[in-house]
Amino acid sequence: MKLINIKSLHPENEFAPSWNIPIHLSTWGEHEKVNKIKNFLIDKESEVLDQPVGDGTAYGDGRTGLGLDSVTSKSGTYTLFDFNKELSDFNDLLDFMRISYLNFISECQSSVRDSHIVCWYNIVRTGQSINTHFHGTQHHCYLSGNMHLDDYPTTTNYYIPYDATLVHKFPNTAGGLTMFPTYMPHGVDTYTGEDIRVSIAFDLHTDIPEDLVSIPFIDNEIFNRLTSSS
Repeated sequence: MKLINIKSLHPENEFAPSWNIPIHLSTWGEHEKVNKIKNFLIDKESEVLDQPVGDGTAYGDGRTGLGLDSVTSKSGTYTLFDFNKELSDFNDLLDFMRISYLNFISECQSSVRDSHIVCWYNIVRTGQSINTHFHGTQHHCYLSGNMHLDDYPTTTNYYIPYDATLVHKFPNTAGGLTMFPTYMPHGVDTYTGEDIRVSIAFDLHTDIPEDLVSIPFIDNEIFNRLTSSS
């Protein structure tokens, strides 16, 4: 696990911009489970596409450019972890995400917050890309993340909100999880691989989000279970 702080130079005057943006990288080493989840989600595509378009965002596909006929456009109409009834590996994935979050918060010397997770997935095929977008800039926005389910010839590119020419690129590897502030713009260049590219995305909310399907991510009971078993 690794914490990267993207920092500006010290401002020379009171009007110069400055930033210190934390990005947390971790890897779920359960390769067999990662592969099972990937194949499960590919097989689930047609069923998810039968869901109505999510109304939790005014942009349909979350400004990704993947369109209203993509599984991305169904974000918020379900939670990925409902699938644990069909594949128990989703329970282990959720706990990995929770542990990664706790490590992120610890390394930032911040406070653990009770939160709910909204979680969905993206499918990208040859020639497609994910437009630069962000998940939220509201006063209550918190943390977001993405995870890749195989080694892909792409990077996820994170941009400084003040200047879109300042970009930090991270490779997309199997089990690789990235967590970042929800306001951080990010996108993916054109995918040139032949296999279907599958990624998981999520938002953490410190209040139960209205009009979006979510489940508890961290609360006292979950925190105590995770920390007492470590």
